[in-house]
Amino acid sequence: MEVPESPEAAGGAGSGTDPAGAPGTGAEAAAAAATGRRRHGRAAPLIAGAAAPGVLAGVCTGYLVQAGRPPTGLPPLSQPVVRRAEGDVVRLTARRTAA
Repeated sequence: MEVPESPEAAGGAGSGTDPAGAPGTGAEAAAAAATGRRRHGRAAPLIAGAAAPGVLAGVCTGYLVQAGRPPTGLPPLSQPVVRRAEGDVVRLTARRTAA
């Protein structure tokens, strides 16, 4: 069995279809192969274009949910003041005493 040397000989890029079978992309692939450049850079703008409205919709939904709730009090940020103990205090030293 003979194996073709190039995609054009196999009916790939020169036939007007790409390997996935989508028509019209073979000429673009052949032109890109002729200039030595790959097509790229379509995924990032597509993802960014989908993420921006998604984030905006999430923020708006969260705002509307929180706007419908009654406000709640927040806990205090500091500890309550503790009164000082009364009585004698045993001083602690670093010296060792004989036991």
